[in-house]
Amino acid sequence: MFDVLRSQLVPADALGRNVIGVHESLAGLLPERGLPRGTAITIEAAEPGSPMVGNAAGNAGGGVTSLAMLAVAGASRNGSWVAVLGVGDLGLAALDAVGVELERVMLIEGVSRPGWPRVLGAVVGAVDVVVLGAPVLAALTPRMGPPLATAVRRSQAVLVGLGGGIPGVHPSVRLQVVSSHWEGTEAGYGSLSRRRMAVRATSRNDTRHHRQGWLWFPSPQGTVAGDALPPTSPPTAPPTVPPTVPPTAQASAPVGAGAIGGSP
Repeated sequence: MFDVLRSQLVPADALGRNVIGVHESLAGLLPERGLPRGTAITIEAAEPGSPMVGNAAGNAGGGVTSLAMLAVAGASRNGSWVAVLGVGDLGLAALDAVGVELERVMLIEGVSRPGWPRVLGAVVGAVDVVVLGAPVLAALTPRMGPPLATAVRRSQAVLVGLGGGIPGVHPSVRLQVVSSHWEGTEAGYGSLSRRRMAVRATSRNDTRHHRQGWLWFPSPQGTVAGDALPPTSPPTAPPTVPPTVPPTAQASAPVGAGAIGGSP
């Protein structure tokens, strides 16, 4: 499974030098098919009551961390360093599963709230992608935003706000998980074998139009499959995936499902 997922990453030579590659299932949702250097993006669950994509249903928050890992996987595979700050429930198995090169990832935890801005200041400029968890976002203030945005622009790094916006920093792209729903036990038997995620992307340069589509993560084949649609064209239904578990199978969660699912 891991080798198949890694083979789906967008190679660096397929993009400009100002864009960091992502997993191909996510590339179709991004205006430049990757993460624009020198900017920030946010990945969060859609707000309650916001328009749903098609007939999506399920817990949107469950796919936020997984989506973030798809976004940063290409950076590590193409030789860049990734720093993950304040995401305590992130497992190494989940990172490995989406093709992240573990030797190029720094996981930083256990910092007091007043210390996070100093840690962030030291990391920006030293790595290519910085993922900010909830404790880091809570420690930042709007006054810190403009200097932080300037530092990111000068270093050509990418900030990823996980679960919310970065105070004082305007994101170039906003990714929202509209829904995240595990499937496989609808008939009362089987196992949780696939997850369907509805994702919406909004660009700072075109806030009136959205790119949206479905992600299967994982699909029954153990891969990540994407179905991005043209801007502002909502899907009416997710792709149909036939059951792959025989009627005699006992209901059980797949190994690693919790790690891959992540939490907001």
